[in-house]
Amino acid sequence: MTDSRRRRGRDTERALAAWLNAHGFPDAAPVEAFTAGPDITGTPGWAIEVKARTRLDLAAWLKQAHRQAAGARPLLVVRLNGQGTTDPGGWAAIQTLTQWRQP
Repeated sequence: MTDSRRRRGRDTERALAAWLNAHGFPDAAPVEAFTAGPDITGTPGWAIEVKARTRLDLAAWLKQAHRQAAGARPLLVVRLNGQGTTDPGGWAAIQTLTQWRQP
């Protein structure tokens, strides 16, 4: 992975954590790089996987989010090309229908 891709990913995680802080998850924070499990902590009941990539691989990313959820509700957040970090509220939040229907 190139430094620019790594930086884009970390910037995306930090922007999402800040957005979550302002929208009901005051303890949301990005995990340290290369830490196993969800990409964002401090979101009780949710396991959030974050992606900022050119090529979409939703099936693999949903499986990864599900694997890392450990009993929490998995949520995949995707920052698409052309979307900066200033408005994470416009990024895609994706779950399978089964995951969406979980209480």
